[in-house]
Amino acid sequence: MLYEIHKPVSKMLDEYMIRVLLVLAREDKIPVSIIVERAKSSPNAVYNALRKLIQSGLISEEREEDFPRRRLISLTDRGRKVAELLVEIEKVLIEDVEH
Repeated sequence: MLYEIHKPVSKMLDEYMIRVLLVLAREDKIPVSIIVERAKSSPNAVYNALRKLIQSGLISEEREEDFPRRRLISLTDRGRKVAELLVEIEKVLIEDVEH
C-alpha cells in the first residue's frame, strides 16, 4: 500500500504549536496567559500558534461568562490524540538523552 504524503509534519505543526499542545496535554482548559507562561514563548508566537491550531481543529476556545472573561483553551478529541503522541515522542527523546 502506498501512502500519499500531503505535507511534511514540520509544515503542519511548527515549534510553537507543539509547545502549546504539550502544555495542553498536561492541563486542559486553561487561559491563554497560562499557556504563554508554560510554553515559555512570546505572546505573539502563542497567539499565532493558537490561531493555527484552531483552524486545524486541534483545539477549541470558549470565553468565560464572568469577569475577567478569559479565553479558555481546550484540546479537541483529535488534538488530544496528537498531544498524547507528542508526549510519547518527548519521553523517547528525553530517555535517549539520559542514556
